[in-house]
Amino acid sequence: MSRRGPFETYSRFMHEATGHFATFPPMEIRTGQIGRLRDSTFVPLTDLASYGVGFSISESSDPMSIQYLSKETQFVYKQPGQVIPEARSIPQASAGAVVSFASSGAVLFAAQDCVTREIENAADVGTRYLELIREGLLPRDSVLVGETIHARKALILVSGEREARTEFVIEDSASAMPPSIESVVLHGQLVSHPRMAIHILAQSVVPLFRAFRPRRRYKEQGEDRRPVVVAEGDHGDAEVDSGVVVGVELEEVVPGVGIPDE
Repeated sequence: MSRRGPFETYSRFMHEATGHFATFPPMEIRTGQIGRLRDSTFVPLTDLASYGVGFSISESSDPMSIQYLSKETQFVYKQPGQVIPEARSIPQASAGAVVSFASSGAVLFAAQDCVTREIENAADVGTRYLELIREGLLPRDSVLVGETIHARKALILVSGEREARTEFVIEDSASAMPPSIESVVLHGQLVSHPRMAIHILAQSVVPLFRAFRPRRRYKEQGEDRRPVVVAEGDHGDAEVDSGVVVGVELEEVVPGVGIPDE
């Protein structure tokens, strides 16, 4: 496992799998919030509404399931009355499931009934956000939550050692058919988790989000060029380039890449 701990292991895995930051523990952050990233953890400071910045949100129409798991992860379903050696804490009469891990730092993420909420008018928001930074009202290293994924229920597992496992009891076995990780998330109850570094089964959470920073778009000699940050701070309102400004956009912050100290 990563020397920086199980959250870093989980956070890195989820970004590689989804392109999103992971919240930990899963919390109710909102699209439009502004805060800082500290070791990939979002620390809220304020929100757009507090500065009178209007924005519209689009929401995905069809709820979806999201599931990612390390190759070292194994899922076994137990029928009522069935005896399996892995199910040490599940009553024989009950249905259940066992998720086991062959190595330390293995990850399972599963979320049900997920909807995505993202800012639609990014150009307008980016322009005002940049103004607030330049006016000294927001920190230069702040980020904006521009997209959130909301889940009715989410399961997060990270193994702490080899041979770690989690066991779930499913009281209503008929509702959990056909057997799957998704059915365990919706209908299971966590009853045992030996050697696990992280074991969370939570309802109504925001497990994933995307963060953004304002950047000015400009052209020079008729060609598109890479956006350049213009929240200059100590440099005042000085231009950072002689190119022709064509607007402001929100550029996604990449986990693991530092935010420039302008």
